[in-house]
Amino acid sequence: MICSAAARLVLSYSFASGDKNPSDRKIGTFNDLHPAGYNECGFLEPFSWRNIRDLRAGAAWQIKGNWRMVANAHSYWLATVRDGVYVDEGPYVAYNPDARSSRLGARILAMTSHPLSSHADIAFGYAKFFAADYLRKFGSMSHDAFGYVTVRL
Repeated sequence: MICSAAARLVLSYSFASGDKNPSDRKIGTFNDLHPAGYNECGFLEPFSWRNIRDLRAGAAWQIKGNWRMVANAHSYWLATVRDGVYVDEGPYVAYNPDARSSRLGARILAMTSHPLSSHADIAFGYAKFFAADYLRKFGSMSHDAFGYVTVRL
């Protein structure tokens, strides 16, 4: 038997507000206390959780030998196209005033993890980011993919 339990399915939607009128000198962008666009696989999304809408679908399940599998797909949009893309608490790093869409792109992730002890585990995975038109004009924010190994102690 490969799979020891039924998969847990996940569907979620997250929203971090953007600034609807950047010229009014009132900041409407969500200001996260610990800005980070990372998750299980490290810093893959080229933006932080400011001015972002995120739709996620995924599944997690136990497999043979106490291994856990996770598969997620995220789809990202700007909360408001009048604001930019942020990587930290500073000003935006990408702004596309000619954008016809607020769509930023999508990320897929496949990961397997195994407990090493009650306080440690190891994980192996692969993630890929697919930039949409809004980000394609910024070279450093285009397609990115990598495999990874993490050990949590």
